Amino acid sequence: MILPAKTTVEELPAGDPHSANIN
Repeated sequence: MILPAKTTVEELPAGDPHSANIN
């Protein structure tokens, strides 16, 4: 499941799946 906004959500800390990834 690869979304346009959440590409590396698995590598991000559970809490900012959109914020830290997009920026």
